[in-house]
Amino acid sequence: MADVFVSYASEDRDRVAQIVSELERRGYSVWWDRRIDLGTSFDRSIEAELDAASCVLVVWSKASVQSEWVLNEASEGQGRGILVPVRIDDVRVPLAFRRLQTADVDPQHLSGFDPVLDAVARHVAGGPASRSAPRAASETPALSGRRVAGLVALVIVLSGTSAAWLLRGHTGESSTEDALRPKRIAVLPFQDLSPGQDQQWLADGIQVRVTQIIASSTGYRLVPTRLAVRMIDEESIGELDLLLTGTLQQERDENRLIVELTDVKSKAQIWIQEFVSGSEDLFESQQRMALRVARYFDTTLDSTSVPQAPGAWSPYLKYLHYQWGGAFDQEVYWLDQTLREDPDWSPGWSALTSQLIRRAGVLKDDNSIEQARAAADMACRSSGSGDPFCNQASAELALWIDGDFAQAERILRENLIENGWFFSYGLLLLASGLTEEAAVLFKRGSDINLPFFPAAWDWLSVAQGIMGDEQSALATANVFARLVPEDSVVPDLDRGIIAAKLGRIGEAEEIARRFDEAASRADNSSDYEHFTRFGSHLISAKTHTIANDYARAKRAADDLLQMGAMDFAAAVYLELGDETAIELFREAASQSRFYRRGLPYLMLYLETDLHDHPAVVDFLSALGQTPEWKRELCGRIRDLEQRLRVTCADRAL
Repeated sequence: MADVFVSYASEDRDRVAQIVSELERRGYSVWWDRRIDLGTSFDRSIEAELDAASCVLVVWSKASVQSEWVLNEASEGQGRGILVPVRIDDVRVPLAFRRLQTADVDPQHLSGFDPVLDAVARHVAGGPASRSAPRAASETPALSGRRVAGLVALVIVLSGTSAAWLLRGHTGESSTEDALRPKRIAVLPFQDLSPGQDQQWLADGIQVRVTQIIASSTGYRLVPTRLAVRMIDEESIGELDLLLTGTLQQERDENRLIVELTDVKSKAQIWIQEFVSGSEDLFESQQRMALRVARYFDTTLDSTSVPQAPGAWSPYLKYLHYQWGGAFDQEVYWLDQTLREDPDWSPGWSALTSQLIRRAGVLKDDNSIEQARAAADMACRSSGSGDPFCNQASAELALWIDGDFAQAERILRENLIENGWFFSYGLLLLASGLTEEAAVLFKRGSDINLPFFPAAWDWLSVAQGIMGDEQSALATANVFARLVPEDSVVPDLDRGIIAAKLGRIGEAEEIARRFDEAASRADNSSDYEHFTRFGSHLISAKTHTIANDYARAKRAADDLLQMGAMDFAAAVYLELGDETAIELFREAASQSRFYRRGLPYLMLYLETDLHDHPAVVDFLSALGQTPEWKRELCGRIRDLEQRLRVTCADRAL
């Protein structure tokens, strides 16, 4: 079986031969010959090769975009996350594949082929894609007793040095060339330490999935697992930079995975982290844990995303623990503690600005807004006015607090779009009411940064729900839920609202109960208690409204109003036909600084036929979402079409 499966139209065989030759010259085995041996089923042969390949390279041309064979093969590669698209003619890529970055290649001279080789290398390094069924014991990379002993000894020897030492770049004596080359990392087979030692297939599946995600989504050079094991045998482990090891233990109804990342050259234990998941659905557990490990890996090793001061590392890891949990006060506290140790860390100040803006929206707290302004000021003082993180913080203040959309657009246009910060521009589009256009940018963000950017999936789900595509919105919200800690209730806010709108009353009621249970366990007056109470009341209101239980829906609206969620209380009253909604929207508009960031969720809550209600339109205009601004923003987008790859939809604004 081959490393690379090349999908193309037979009419292009001569041109594709040049691409195949270059791949083979680079040492890859390639399947591309559609002339099947006599006596072999054509379909089965292709399916077997496609299933075994580590990478599917599709060649788009005038002929292939019309080929059902090519479309099916490309869909298989895309579904497994191993598709590398190439275009050799000036043609429009089929709709289902346009969100992927496609390389334009001259097949005769192979100009533009270097990015393709890089992509192929990442996929092939990760090995064949994981299958959906448990792997048999015979398929598990075998570790002899000597290898296990060597691995254990290696981890013991390597552990014990401060992680921050590595992150400052002190990795022993090295040449400039060593410092510039990508880090070489190996993900060794995870070991099953369950009492019955019958979960090796699950440990293998998690390890393979982690390997694939790291290979396809990070800038590290992945050393194949089998080669790394052989390097341990031959005592040449020093050729590696980083080593990721793990142990899995299943106890009662939990899968407990302990993963350790070690710097080989400096003998530094960078981190050791525990990941826990329920064992009801083992395949879901496998996917969830793999994504969390990969995201944690990326977050803690991106030199622009982590603090550099040694004392900042411990509070930063605690911040990561609370991130996406709904305990906004804890996130703010541990970010603040991190920045006390590393006051020059501009990404931290930018992140603190975002957290404080979100907290202000939930608690309706002026103090949080003033703290957000101070944090944004520190982001710029610590890095300079031209720093992307300074600009990010400034844009968020302009967008969510000040309602100066034009200023936010200027900042994003001048400083962020050049750096590919499409997600931030997507938030501007969403806040401005250009939901379809925002969804395009969120989708691109989720595709590019799958394990590492849960926010893209969150906002994409919201955008899809606003547009009335509840089925897609629920599927996206489920992906978002897999990217965050299992006990996080944040994704349940999206899922509860959408489930109720789809008429899945039992499912929505179960989510509301989860919010209730979380609130009962929370400390009184904590941000977590406030957020979980809010989630319970909001989803209950929607559920009772859909079920025509207006008395209970009104009680939930009263609870929301008592919590200060005037906008959502108004939305519930509006759906109940209560004119109290009009006055509440007016009062909320007078305090617009608290309500802009929650506006997309409000539009997700409202049924689409109420989006044009006069009270809603007036509220949107007061928050800055006016027809005049939409037209102006669409004009600005035209100047950025090549960079953003998004245009305003053909509709009346």
